[in-house]
Amino acid sequence: MIPTIEFRYSWIYDELFKKGKKNSEYPSLIEIKKFIKELEKDFKINQIKILKEISKISKLKWKEKKIIVYVVGRCIPFSDPLTISLIHDKKRTIKILIHELIHQIQIQGSKNWENWWSFLKKAYPKENIKTKSHIFLNAVNWMVLNNLFGKKVVDLEIDYYKRLPDYKRAWEIVKEETPEKIIHKFNQIENKIKLK
Repeated sequence: MIPTIEFRYSWIYDELFKKGKKNSEYPSLIEIKKFIKELEKDFKINQIKILKEISKISKLKWKEKKIIVYVVGRCIPFSDPLTISLIHDKKRTIKILIHELIHQIQIQGSKNWENWWSFLKKAYPKENIKTKSHIFLNAVNWMVLNNLFGKKVVDLEIDYYKRLPDYKRAWEIVKEETPEKIIHKFNQIENKIKLK
C-alpha cells in the first residue's frame, strides 16, 4: 500500500510555533497557504515514486493510508506528527520531506526497532542518540536520492549537513560502511524474531 500525503494547515498548531516571535519574523497565513498549494503541486510530481522507493529500499511497509504533513510558519522539521515549515527553496523542502518520510516508515513499519537500537549501542558506543538514529535513515536517504535524482543530489544533501555535527557524523558512518551494508544489516536484524 502506498499512502496518500495530505498537506494541512492548523491555526491552533501554528500558534504554538508563532509564540514569542514578532509578526514581521513569522510568515503570514496567506504566505503559508500559498506555500502549501505550491508544495502540493511540486511534491505530487514524484510522490508515488518517492514513497515506493522509500519502501523498496528500506524493505519496510507503509501501514497508514494517509500521512498528514502539517505546515507551519517556522520550525525545525520533525516526523511525528510530520511537521515542516515554509522555506522558499522547493528542492530543499522535497529533501526535508523525504527525510521525515523515512522516519515515518520506520515508525510505521519496523517490527524490531529495539533490536536495531541495541545493535547501534554496541556498534557505535561513542556516538550520541541523534547520530545513531540517523544511520539507517541516511543510508536509505542516500539510496532514494541517488536512484531518483542522481549522485549530485546526494552530494548536496551530505554537504548541507556538514554544519550540523551529529547529522554530519551519521553521514560519515554511512559513507564509511556504505548504505547497502547498513540497510542489509538493518534488515537482518529486522527479520529476526525478537528474543524474549
